[in-house]
Amino acid sequence: MSKIDSIKKFLFGQPLPYIELSDYEKLPKKDKLIWGVFYKQPNIIRFGEDFSSYLKKEFPIQYRLRSSYRRIKWFIKDKYSNLKYKVYNFFYPPHPILRKSIPKQWVDLVELIVDVNFAIILQFKTEMDSSSAVFDLKFSEWMGRSVEYIEKERIKKIEEIEKISESVDVGNSFMSNSPKNTQIFKKIKEIEEEIKQKDSEIIKQMVEYRDYFWT
Repeated sequence: MSKIDSIKKFLFGQPLPYIELSDYEKLPKKDKLIWGVFYKQPNIIRFGEDFSSYLKKEFPIQYRLRSSYRRIKWFIKDKYSNLKYKVYNFFYPPHPILRKSIPKQWVDLVELIVDVNFAIILQFKTEMDSSSAVFDLKFSEWMGRSVEYIEKERIKKIEEIEKISESVDVGNSFMSNSPKNTQIFKKIKEIEEEIKQKDSEIIKQMVEYRDYFWT
């Protein structure tokens, strides 16, 4: 037996079976005391004030020792857990996808509205994939469609805009207003409007599903 176990046995003794306080008081000393002095830790069915009062009265010194031990143990354990949590989160901050969506340099909030909300969806999808929780079927299907759009369909539309833009004549102001450029700009505007409408649709649906974003 280690020193810590010896101390714990001295402070708490070998737990007795579950028992009523009235029955515990009737036990012979040899069954409820260690070395005839220190009480064994009983598993009282109903602790309450009656049991505390009994211990304070019958074993005042041991009661204070055990109470102090529990408070110190809880304090150390609590501080250690908090420290471990803070250190871990310092090196591995939570929601990395969401954090990455907000750049360190200046960016207009109008852009962040879409970027941040889509990052929340992508972040939660990773949490869903690693969770054992069972999610609402309708929400799961919506999540799958939304991620598909964000990661693939939307990117394809943006790439399409970039490809079309390469065909624009930029030689002079006259050429920039040519029929060819007019058609190109019209097509770009149509795709941008499609993206905007789909983005808005998903963000609105995300707000409607906000109660499902937990694991």
